[in-house]
Amino acid sequence: NVETLNLVVVGIVVVFSCVMLVNSLYAATSYRGGEFGRQRLAGATPRQVLGTVGCEAVVLTLTGLFLGTVAGVAGIIPFTMVRTDQVLPDQGPGTWLAVVAVATAATLGTTLATARTTLRTPAVDAVAVGA
Repeated sequence: NVETLNLVVVGIVVVFSCVMLVNSLYAATSYRGGEFGRQRLAGATPRQVLGTVGCEAVVLTLTGLFLGTVAGVAGIIPFTMVRTDQVLPDQGPGTWLAVVAVATAATLGTTLATARTTLRTPAVDAVAVGA
């Protein structure tokens, strides 16, 4: 069935994108250990640092969802018009909502979990220059 094949291909793309997202966020957040240490030495509590990272993750999530939706709509409208002579496909927003849920969970979960792990390092050790 062609529809099943399409869903499998979309699933593979979503899983690959999710792995790349988690990998990039982990690398970017763990690299900021020195920054987190300097914030703590300047008087910020670990909870305040996590709050800041959480706000950044929300902004990143909303920006990614908006731009991803625009890119998806730019691709789906011409495809649907050629295949069905309609502007939008017959499916409801369920697939989009599922992608939004997975992207939000991956972004917020990875960023906050990595920041929490990075904050376990004492602030003085985090800002020390490694040899």
